Amino acid sequence: MSIDCSKVPTKSIDSVVVTTRDYEPGEISTEIADAGLGFGAWDTTNNSAIEEGYLEDNRSLCFIKQADYATKYTLKLNGTSCSYTTPEATSDRARAGLATESITSSIVSAINSKTGSHGCTATSFGSYFTVHSANSYTIQAVDSLGGKAFFAFKHKAQNFSDLPPDAPDGFRLKILPEPDAEGESYHVLYNKEGGVTTGTWEETVAPGLINQLDRNTMPHLLTRKQDAQYVNSENPYGIYFEFSHAPWSAREVGDYATAPFPSFTSSINADGQLSAIRTITSMAYFKNRLVFATDENLVFSEAGNHFRFFPTTVIQPLESDAIDIAISNNRVTPIQHMIPYEKELILFSENQQYSCSGGEIFSAETVQVVPTTGYRIDVNVAPIRVGDKIFFCSRKRNFNAIWEYVYEGDKWRAFDITKHVPNYIEGFVHRLAGNSTQDMLFVLPRLSHEDTIGFMYVYNWAEQRDERVQSAWQKWEFAAEVLDIVLEANYLRLLTRYNEGGEVEAPTYIYYYEGMNLSYDPLAEELGHPVLMDRREEVTGLGIGSSDLEDWDGRIVFQFQGRAFVGFPYEQRYVFSRLSIRDSSGMPLVGGRTQARRIILNYADTSHFVVAAEVRGRSDIRSQEFNARVIGSADNIIGEIPVAVGELTFPVMGEADRLRVHISNWSPFDAVFLSAQWEAFYSYRARRL
Repeated sequence: MSIDCSKVPTKSIDSVVVTTRDYEPGEISTEIADAGLGFGAWDTTNNSAIEEGYLEDNRSLCFIKQADYATKYTLKLNGTSCSYTTPEATSDRARAGLATESITSSIVSAINSKTGSHGCTATSFGSYFTVHSANSYTIQAVDSLGGKAFFAFKHKAQNFSDLPPDAPDGFRLKILPEPDAEGESYHVLYNKEGGVTTGTWEETVAPGLINQLDRNTMPHLLTRKQDAQYVNSENPYGIYFEFSHAPWSAREVGDYATAPFPSFTSSINADGQLSAIRTITSMAYFKNRLVFATDENLVFSEAGNHFRFFPTTVIQPLESDAIDIAISNNRVTPIQHMIPYEKELILFSENQQYSCSGGEIFSAETVQVVPTTGYRIDVNVAPIRVGDKIFFCSRKRNFNAIWEYVYEGDKWRAFDITKHVPNYIEGFVHRLAGNSTQDMLFVLPRLSHEDTIGFMYVYNWAEQRDERVQSAWQKWEFAAEVLDIVLEANYLRLLTRYNEGGEVEAPTYIYYYEGMNLSYDPLAEELGHPVLMDRREEVTGLGIGSSDLEDWDGRIVFQFQGRAFVGFPYEQRYVFSRLSIRDSSGMPLVGGRTQARRIILNYADTSHFVVAAEVRGRSDIRSQEFNARVIGSADNIIGEIPVAVGELTFPVMGEADRLRVHISNWSPFDAVFLSAQWEAFYSYRARRL
């Protein structure tokens, strides 16, 4: 099961409507509201909140880095100087006067004695002291050793190496970059974790910021779990699904400039309203990263951490950091879909395709996006990868074209696999699903983007020595509406809806989750032939006759060797395209009359079919039934279902332009055809003189 959150703006919870656990209405949204998290993004052009956050803590940190004899230490507060000079080396108290605690205490006394002049107070903490004022103030540390001995920090520092080894717990500073040097400013916090007497300076986030992505508007998790309390006759393994928030990491370092919100988030104006709504249009996994597409941007999570989109440090870029890049092109091409393919990530916009790749180490330094082709696609249908091929859909007037996208030589190319049947796939394609083992592609259409229908198209192909030897389309019709499909290995699963009656305005629907094994039928191997019935099940004690096939409550019963199977019959039908003679270049001959005589069918492992011919303008239908009961054949054994191999010749006798030939099979037994031949007379209506 999948939930599509890709078209949800980053401030809406309308899509949070599906869960397989017993959540009460509103429980999820209540949990989010109580969490008190910020919105998906704020206006990243306004960095005033950084300085405002520091103003909440109006303290300054001062410390003596170097103590020396006869050195004057001066702290200027709002222009008022508060000084202390250490004694000469020859003084009796020279040694005691060089103690850091002594210098700190003396400067603090000088500051507090002049509080009336500068409006500040100081507090000593042994090796350092702090200065605080209820009002704004200026501070400057001066020493007679050329500015290398005494430092004062208010909100920011020029060098990390100048910071004291001890400071108040939780004290923050902004470290400025070196002059004329590469690098960004960053923020540090003194952490005395566990209440120890000393701590360490750690990189942190600037104060006063919104750092958390809004979990309400981000993609959610649907997790398969097991619990004994859910075990019952219909759920013997206690399987259930939990719909929950994902643990999206918050910004832990930097600020709006050095660690901005990822580009898939929306901006918020000064009134707290969304000013630039952005949505996640596609998601994928690539190079051990979770990838989001939004507009013309690609955002990759941190390598190995799918829920982190902020850097772990802004001091130095890391190869594992999240990546946020914009695709540059001559026209606006928002990315709608992404397909991982070998070492590339193939990107699809409405009119352009791209290839995203990187070096051996995929990082912000190595990533690159280049345009590959310019095919127009239907962005409402997600392309899929099947083996070494990618399939996508496009609209052609009132019909659909399916394209096969392959890498040939050194470039990507697309081929229209519906070119020979341009008016075959009707409606609006909703879903593509493919299987590389069986070489099958499933196309689920709808009458509109909302109205479902009860059929889908299936494409079969076969290749031999890199040559396409089969390219066949077929149509599967169902007794129910097919809401969606998903392919798991060789098992096709369908979500269907049956109308069990009721008024036209208020029909009564029953929903089913049905499956179809595309590769293996254990009953066919056990009996030697398949039993083809919809919703087939083996039953006992029916109390019916002993014939092979009987009707039973709208279903048929197949009995064989004392066993009975019940199911719904369905028709297997093949309609021949118009019979036409072609020249050596493959073009049909025109200007003459083609009179078809007979068709020769080559079959194998076949038990039953009916072949019929209709001629337009004639009421009679010529048909012939084949039941594999061939007189004299060693396979014609009483009490067993015959399975035959051979050929059948069927007379059609009609003009090819008005002739329609089809093969059908309503029985639960298989019909397999290897080839078909036809014979005809061709006569020219005119001859060139």
